[in-house]
Amino acid sequence: MLNILKLTCLKYWWNIKNNKFKLFSTIIMNTIILLAFFLGMKSEKTIELLGLDYATLFIIYIIIWIILNTFFSMSKLITNESKEGTLEILYTSPYGFIKILLSNIALNIIICI
Repeated sequence: MLNILKLTCLKYWWNIKNNKFKLFSTIIMNTIILLAFFLGMKSEKTIELLGLDYATLFIIYIIIWIILNTFFSMSKLITNESKEGTLEILYTSPYGFIKILLSNIALNIIICI
């Protein structure tokens, strides 16, 4: 499992290295959305939405963002492997598709945090 995680990290590093514009644009857009959300809520002195203050609502937003990003990457992985024709190879590999998928999910959660 450690080898799979190491190879997943290496694959992710090469994707970052080859898609620098996509990485920077994603970071900038996520920062803008997060700041707009946080500063928009902070400008109001008292916000009580469902009995939550703005800090708690902000933390819930971040947790939901991490979960959605993780599941989006999982579906993107399955779609890309299906397009490339390597999905069948992953199913028959000695590691199995589930271990590879779990390593991708774990790496994506770490990167999102």
